[in-house]
Amino acid sequence: TAPPSGTSVTAVASGSIDEGSTVVLNSDGTVSMVSTMVSEAVSASGDVIAWDVQCAFDEGTGKLVVTYVRRAPTEDECNGFAVVGTVSGGSISFGTPVLYNSMWQVGAWFNGTTKIVYDVVTGKIIIVYGANDGGWYIMELKCIVGTVNGDTIEFGEDVTVFSDVDPSTLNLAHQQGDSRIMVCMRDEGSWDAFLKVGSISGTTMMFGSNPSFAYELWDGVVAFNAAGGYGVVAFGDRPEWDEMGDRYCYAAVVSVNGTEMSLGSPVICSADEADNFICCHDEQSGKVLIAYCLLANRSIYYAHVGTVSGTTLQLGPAVTLPALCTPGRMAYCPEVGKIALIQEERIHFATLSGDSISVGDAIALGQDSPYGLAFKASGADVAYVYIDTATKLPMAKVGTVSQSAIVFESSNITAENFLGIASAACGDGGDATVATVGSSASNLSGLTAARKHYVQNDGSLGVVPADPAVYAGLALSPSVLLLKG
Repeated sequence: TAPPSGTSVTAVASGSIDEGSTVVLNSDGTVSMVSTMVSEAVSASGDVIAWDVQCAFDEGTGKLVVTYVRRAPTEDECNGFAVVGTVSGGSISFGTPVLYNSMWQVGAWFNGTTKIVYDVVTGKIIIVYGANDGGWYIMELKCIVGTVNGDTIEFGEDVTVFSDVDPSTLNLAHQQGDSRIMVCMRDEGSWDAFLKVGSISGTTMMFGSNPSFAYELWDGVVAFNAAGGYGVVAFGDRPEWDEMGDRYCYAAVVSVNGTEMSLGSPVICSADEADNFICCHDEQSGKVLIAYCLLANRSIYYAHVGTVSGTTLQLGPAVTLPALCTPGRMAYCPEVGKIALIQEERIHFATLSGDSISVGDAIALGQDSPYGLAFKASGADVAYVYIDTATKLPMAKVGTVSQSAIVFESSNITAENFLGIASAACGDGGDATVATVGSSASNLSGLTAARKHYVQNDGSLGVVPADPAVYAGLALSPSVLLLKG
């Protein structure tokens, strides 16, 4: 093999290096072959056991914010905490947890009564949660706004969204590009429906009034199209108070003006008793996906595509979701332009076209059920949080999402640390010679002549830039690369 010509450097190898491999410079002055590694899950709370872990990316700072409820022997110690994580490749390092709720947090008994989103307009983190200052059914739904500052988060004053309720069916919807959220829940005691829109004002939230809701809610979920000025609520009416016949699953358009709302006429989703309602706004198609199971068979889920026209919701025909696709919640993934159907330890991506739904193959997440899954609004990053079944610790890990996979791996290549091409093979701790910018490396193969080549995350060279985009050089022939950097 002809050696590279031109400039080269010699440095101590960290790990073995193959001849002709792409090489990065490490922060300690050693060099390594470009490669990927499996992302490891880390505890967000140190050694504090927890319930109800959730997460959101802070797009403005690039941080990951994780919330959890401390699992303690007494109720007044079951408080809500938030912690900021710094993401580097596939690793996360957490700062010191910050208390945001000093009352007993309902998530200690009802997992899922904490929700967290990031608002790109104001650069704030929004947390909605159930809290209790004594008793079993004297509870409140609260909201607090946080600002990430370095490796910590600072909170404004909390506000009460609803009083004297049991928020065991909390659902929250938010659309990036709008500083409002839509909150839906039922009161476990009265079965009344509660629905509000809130908007960020400085470091707190301002909520509008609860619209008239002439149904006794069995369950309720919302999707929010803030740009379109509407939301969609899907809900079940309890049979004892049903005024529309023996049909128990409905959906309706909620017209939104600022933080005030009005409810359109409900339409029937299912003629049979249904449960486990979920819905999501699909930004790609502008439609809404509504899914549910029947009480008679909870192992089969059905879905409708909803189209909003004014205050009217038009539902497509019911579509049976694939076997073993029994989602507990949905989330829109901007990177792939699809809705993620999230269940247990896997997800499916759903594509909407007209009234049809195409559901992809299952994508494995891990061995533990996800409490929270967050997609970045811009970019392929995804975060996955869960409670470890053995240790009861709130765990977090990060990966990347594509059309057909979520990969919990990371690369040691960055936008700045590419050094060059290894001139020869070198063992760990040996002196590695690396051809650098201005050199021509002639110990390669498979290049496309007269094309720019970029370093891929796995260390290979390709003509399409990866993320990050690292330009390696121009191919003079299938085996020779002029390093340009």
